[in-house]
Amino acid sequence: MNLGLQNQVAWICGSTGAIGAAVARTLTDEGVSLALSARDANALDALVAELRPAAPHPPLALKGPLRQISLICDPPTLEADAVDGPGL
Repeated sequence: MNLGLQNQVAWICGSTGAIGAAVARTLTDEGVSLALSARDANALDALVAELRPAAPHPPLALKGPLRQISLICDPPTLEADAVDGPGL
């Protein structure tokens, strides 16, 4: 499949779930550089290790509370305080 996404960057939240991991694998195959985030740090590390050999750039694992991760995001419209859930 060629989606024309080579040299693009994507951030996948919930990347260790079934759908998120499938999207990460597909985008890696398409040549997309990835930033990945998930609640399960061990599963996130395992996914990064799996994707690294085929990735155009090593996937970036974003770990920690959403409020900390959101500090690297632009635009500043990310409403981290509006999100609730365990570990956020």
